[in-house]
Amino acid sequence: MPGLRLFPPIATNSRMANKDTILSIGGGPEGKDPLFVKKNQVVTYSTYVMHRRKDLFGDDADLFRPERWETIKPGWDYLPFNGGPRICPGQLFALMEAGYTTVRLVKAFREVRCCDGRPWMEQLTLSLTLNNGCMVSLVPDSKLPN
Repeated sequence: MPGLRLFPPIATNSRMANKDTILSIGGGPEGKDPLFVKKNQVVTYSTYVMHRRKDLFGDDADLFRPERWETIKPGWDYLPFNGGPRICPGQLFALMEAGYTTVRLVKAFREVRCCDGRPWMEQLTLSLTLNNGCMVSLVPDSKLPN
């Protein structure tokens, strides 16, 4: 969850209103007043920016701190796969695949070292990607057979 909060696979999204509606917040100078959205109007939002909001995730919102999930229960504040009727159909598969891969790596390797002195650079395309890759060194667990 912390990695998906800081680096959501899809960093921006948009929806077109299928009828006139009023959003409960988003209007006014502070963004806390209701907001009227006309039919066929497109609303674009950034999960990348939303997931770094200090009013939602604390003063250290831009830091990777997994223990924050022990005290918060985000609803619509956390949308790495979006939500509602158009939620990503691959969400469960992606989470299962990530969990499986993580467990396999932890079992097979004693250590994962970052060997990359380059700065972290993101690239926003259709999805959020790492611009220059990431070089790592995997130290095998010597107790496992080759």
